[in-house]
Amino acid sequence: MIDMEEKKIKQSKIVIKKATPAFIVKSATRRGGLDYLHITLIVLVVVLVGLALSLSRFSAVKLVNCEYGVVNGTCASQSYNSSAALMSAKKIIAGYLSSNTSLSLIPYYTIPSEYNAIYTPVSQKWFVYTPYIDPYTNQTVGMFLVLNKNLSLNESLSQTIPPSYTSNDYVIANGTVKLAGHVASTTSKPIPINLVVDPYSKDSVRAIEAMINASKTFGNEITPKYDFIFTATAQSKYQSFGIVETQALASYIFCASNQTEFPSFMNYTSVAFTGNPVPVSSLDTITNQSGINYTYMRECVLNSAKPLYYQSLFAQFYNITTTPEFIVNGEYETISTRLNASIGYALGQV
Repeated sequence: MIDMEEKKIKQSKIVIKKATPAFIVKSATRRGGLDYLHITLIVLVVVLVGLALSLSRFSAVKLVNCEYGVVNGTCASQSYNSSAALMSAKKIIAGYLSSNTSLSLIPYYTIPSEYNAIYTPVSQKWFVYTPYIDPYTNQTVGMFLVLNKNLSLNESLSQTIPPSYTSNDYVIANGTVKLAGHVASTTSKPIPINLVVDPYSKDSVRAIEAMINASKTFGNEITPKYDFIFTATAQSKYQSFGIVETQALASYIFCASNQTEFPSFMNYTSVAFTGNPVPVSSLDTITNQSGINYTYMRECVLNSAKPLYYQSLFAQFYNITTTPEFIVNGEYETISTRLNASIGYALGQV
């Protein structure tokens, strides 16, 4: 009985030995040295190192998409983005308004929609493309502003004198300057269009005619308003012609502007106007010729001092010292030759 039990135990041990393989590590060479397990581990380490190097190179390639470029293998950083650079350029361009030369036309002829800003990390400067249309040739002129990293003007890459200061106003659309600190007078049509003008300033008659033409073009979408002020140009006439005689022209034009016969009145006035005050007798004749009621005109002129005073306050509110100048819907500024474009833009915002 005992022999049978011993025999079964021996057989079970044989089965276990066959079912459980031994883990044998053999030398890679006949003489010993590295075994296959260590060689495998070394190969695995080499593969992992190669993979790490590949990933690091892949990350470096991604730097090509850095917004401001790559410097010393890393993305260049910048305190401002392209939108801030473009806004700074728009304010710098608006600064040309203070120029007493033809450069003052640039803000009205620049093309803000085509502005483009590029940052160069090596020089830490912004190059802003600010094209404008030459008002005399109607050709697009390429112009670049170079801004420091703090967005102040470094230089202008064109044959023009840089503006004397950076304005808080900024160009916003063709022929249109956005006035800082001013909001829209109304958010519905019709929108007010104010012409602020010294009747003796250069191109005053042309500005009034531009307003008349705009009224025909836009009809009930706008409300034209004429605001007269007396700048140094008008004041220079006082000694020779007298204050009353000099200011009478503004009173007559203002009163006529409220009548449907105003275009006819201005046609006759433009013929009589030579740059000096038009005699009251001549203005009365023009009133009759244009079809305006004479009684109305005389009464309106006699009571024009108060509305003219309020008009001067309007000009002061917008800090207007040189004319003619158009204020479109209370928040935009433009000139005669760009009036329709500016009105069109303003109407698109309401």
